[in-house]
Amino acid sequence: MEKIFILTSISKRHKYLLGPALVATELFGELRRSGKSCSLVDTYSTIKFGSFAKYALFFTKLVFYKRATVFVHAPGFISPLLFCALRYIRPSHSIIYTVHGLPLEESISNNCKPSLSARAQEVGFRLILALAKKIVFVSNRQLHHIEKNYPINAMTTAIHNGVATNKHFPTPRQRGPSNAFRAVMAGGLSARKSTIETAELINAKNRNGGRAWDLDIYGPEIDRHLSQKLLELIDNSNGKIRYHGPISQEKLHKEISNSDLYIAISKWDTFNLAVIQAMNLGVPCLCSHQAGVSELLNHSKNGFIVDINSASLLEDCTEILESIEGLGEAYDRIRQAAYETALQQDWSSVTKKYLKFASS
Repeated sequence: MEKIFILTSISKRHKYLLGPALVATELFGELRRSGKSCSLVDTYSTIKFGSFAKYALFFTKLVFYKRATVFVHAPGFISPLLFCALRYIRPSHSIIYTVHGLPLEESISNNCKPSLSARAQEVGFRLILALAKKIVFVSNRQLHHIEKNYPINAMTTAIHNGVATNKHFPTPRQRGPSNAFRAVMAGGLSARKSTIETAELINAKNRNGGRAWDLDIYGPEIDRHLSQKLLELIDNSNGKIRYHGPISQEKLHKEISNSDLYIAISKWDTFNLAVIQAMNLGVPCLCSHQAGVSELLNHSKNGFIVDINSASLLEDCTEILESIEGLGEAYDRIRQAAYETALQQDWSSVTKKYLKFASS
């Protein structure tokens, strides 16, 4: 039986799994459940000799396998570069590199000057594209961006990320005595997540009257510039906006389930796993057209899409919030459609697409 390896980086510095590691572990679990001979390899290494030696030993061992399928889900460029180059040592191996992010995402979204680290990743990324034989992108939008801006000779495909599907349609949230609507946003709260725009949206909506909206923000970190602006917006929200620190996936899912809308108006997102997770919980999403997951949305049918670059972004989002307030039974149909869309993205289906591409 052919051996399958899934490479990812599970950093001990982070309390919870980041996107690429979460995808890799889900694929690993699905492959094991289907009876495949599969190993999950943590490529996270430190300057400690023991970690490096263990890593080098695995790579040497892999060289001596006659035939193996290797799915590379490691971020950065050092580990992917190393394993993509393995195809020249062992041509019989099928090595599939998945691009979960782009080296200059922040520069693309914010028009800022790239850091030295970002420039180094850019060089590494170009080398990976030159060496890799098969590449998976997590959205068609990401694939088209790469094809337009980088020379690439590998076989390519787009495979949307999956979700651990909830087989029973969730019950809708029961609103409290205040009858306020509740929105949630989460993720690595850097500038590209549009944290400030989301908080401004809720404050503007509540100032304009109508039904009140609460906003709960969950995320591991906010930079200094963002924190000062966000604190001002929270102070001016009359308790309607609350920031929380990092929480587990399980707790986050409970919070999303107890909301009316998940907001993800990112300036740039190659996919955004939290959106498909919210849809699986029967919660409609307000999503940026820049996010890869927007390819699964049909505006006003199973969610809502806005143009993040629009000069009237706040007005557009406010209009959507106001429409949700008056949807009634139509809102329930959107919930149902969002849930059914997520069901089609179960990990079993996604894993089959990976295996089909690997054998092509």
